[in-house]
Amino acid sequence: MCARHEETIHQLYLQLRSDLLDDRFSCTAKQASHLGGLALRVEYGDVCHLDEASIEHYVAPSVFRGPARTGLYTSLTREYDRLAELSQDLAKLQFIQVCFARALIVVD
Repeated sequence: MCARHEETIHQLYLQLRSDLLDDRFSCTAKQASHLGGLALRVEYGDVCHLDEASIEHYVAPSVFRGPARTGLYTSLTREYDRLAELSQDLAKLQFIQVCFARALIVVD
């Protein structure tokens, strides 16, 4: 892949992550865990340094503050481990695909 395409994909990923953290997505706790696990794969690769205080950087605030918060750390780390076969680039592409395939983007 050429550098220009890689940069475009990275910028799209960053925008979707920002939209997720700004609660512009409508998603369930399960979807949020999947997207969070993918984001952890992108950010950390094979060595995850997530602690419970950091999960708010990977999950939509509506999920983080909701009743699904209990067990969210375990759910995120389990999803991260389940996605172990994905490279950081593939995790980034899958994150983008999931966002569009599930039509998670909410128009303001």
